[in-house]
Amino acid sequence: MLHFNDRILNFEHLLNDTDDQIIEYIQANFEDVTHMSVQSLATQMFTVPNTIIRLSRKLGYDGFSHMKTAMKEELRELEELDAMQNIKKTHALLSHQKIQTFNMMIHQSSRVIVYGIGDSAIYCEYLMNGLRTVNKKCEFYLHRHNMLTELETLTSKDLLIFISVSGETSQLIELAHLAKQRHVRTVAITHLCDNTLQRESSYSLYFSSPPIYSHHHNITDPTPIFYLLRHILEDYWKSYK
Repeated sequence: MLHFNDRILNFEHLLNDTDDQIIEYIQANFEDVTHMSVQSLATQMFTVPNTIIRLSRKLGYDGFSHMKTAMKEELRELEELDAMQNIKKTHALLSHQKIQTFNMMIHQSSRVIVYGIGDSAIYCEYLMNGLRTVNKKCEFYLHRHNMLTELETLTSKDLLIFISVSGETSQLIELAHLAKQRHVRTVAITHLCDNTLQRESSYSLYFSSPPIYSHHHNITDPTPIFYLLRHILEDYWKSYK
């Protein structure tokens, strides 16, 4: 299937100045246009719907609806490609030595606390349940006030694990800083980037899954995160079952 930009090159000889302006807008707002009606796009471009429909047909589509459907498919293909790239990058980031060191920290700790908020909660719960399958004492806290209370009971023999995609969540950074003051060991599991949470933590592990938002919804790919956590757990199960 020809992608949108391929069609522009292929049918360039049919396009006029108005078409070029519309195309430039679509390229700059590609995903948003897939959710717009032909009337909305025409209003945005100070033109009439028929102009948009004629452009879509010049580009080899049956009409505007067909063009939007094809654009959505193109976005889906790109997302799948990005997902595979993120998994491959996460795999490349895997260090058997680092995972073994992390799991030794877990094994030697009297208590393990996992903390994350919002969309990271599902990753925290997955890690907690995985450690509990081999009877490791592990707890997961979602709310800041519960974690602040629990922090008062932690010692240097315990381990606090943070999971955050961005590594810039203020509540986690606050707790990492407080934990450092109490000499509690901390581990930050974040997307591969320079971030405040990993700088405040004793140890860091990385995955590759950059934060992505669409219409204020978090659509960050969870697959690389689970991929890393699964490798951590499999190594722990094998070593400390």
